[in-house]
Amino acid sequence: MNDVGIMPAVDMNLGKALQFFGRLEGVEEGITALKIGTQVTGSYGLMVSKGLFEQAGLELPVCYDPQKQATDVPFIVGRQVEQVERELSPEYYIGSPLGSGNKTLEKFVNTCFDNKITPIIVVEMTQPGATRYSGLEQCEQLATDAMDLGVEWIVAPATKPERIRVYRGIFDNEVSVVSPGSGPQKSGNVVEDAVTAVELGADHLVIGRGIYQSNNPVKTVNDVYEAIKVAYEGRDF
Repeated sequence: MNDVGIMPAVDMNLGKALQFFGRLEGVEEGITALKIGTQVTGSYGLMVSKGLFEQAGLELPVCYDPQKQATDVPFIVGRQVEQVERELSPEYYIGSPLGSGNKTLEKFVNTCFDNKITPIIVVEMTQPGATRYSGLEQCEQLATDAMDLGVEWIVAPATKPERIRVYRGIFDNEVSVVSPGSGPQKSGNVVEDAVTAVELGADHLVIGRGIYQSNNPVKTVNDVYEAIKVAYEGRDF
C-alpha cells in the first residue's frame, strides 16, 4: 500500500456503485480503498453486496463506513464487527466512538484486530454544532486513547485543515490520517483541497462527488494522486 492515496467515497445505491467500479478500472495505484457505506449495502445486505462486488470483478480493497457505528455498548459493538467481518470481510472499518466511552472504543478496536480488519477511528466531526457535546479536548483524548490501543489510522477533516495539523502533532508520523471533505464540501477544487490537506498532514483523501460526478473519474483520480504524491514528498515532518 502507498503512503499516500485516495479513498473514493461510493455514496450511491448498489446498482450505480457497480457501474462506478467499472469506471475506475486502471487506477488501482492511486486508490487506497473504496469507502462503501450503507447507501451501497443497505437495500440488499452485506452478503449479497459482497457477492455482487465479486461478480463485478472488484479487486480494490474495501473500507466499510456504516456512518457512525461503534457508538453502542461494548457487547453490541463487538457483535457488529464480527457480523461485518463474516458477511463483508472489508480490509478497513471506520468507527465513530465519540461520546461512547473508552470501553466501547477498546471493544471496537480489539475486535477489528481479532478479525484481521484495520480499524479507522473518527476523532472529530465538523458539522455545525458537532463539538457542543463532544468538545475538542474530548476529541483529542479519543485520538490519544486510540493510539494507545495500537490504532494506526484516524479520520480528521479536510474541511478544517488546521485540525489535521493538531492531530499530526499528537501522532507525529505514527498513524495514517484519513481526511474527507476535498472538493465540493470546501473550495470546489478537488486537487487544490487535497494538496492542502496533505501538506498539513493528511495521508489518504476521502473524495466522493469530486470523483463520481466527474466526467472522467480516472483522470480525476490520476490528477489528484499525482498532485498529492508531490505534496507528500515535500513535507518536512
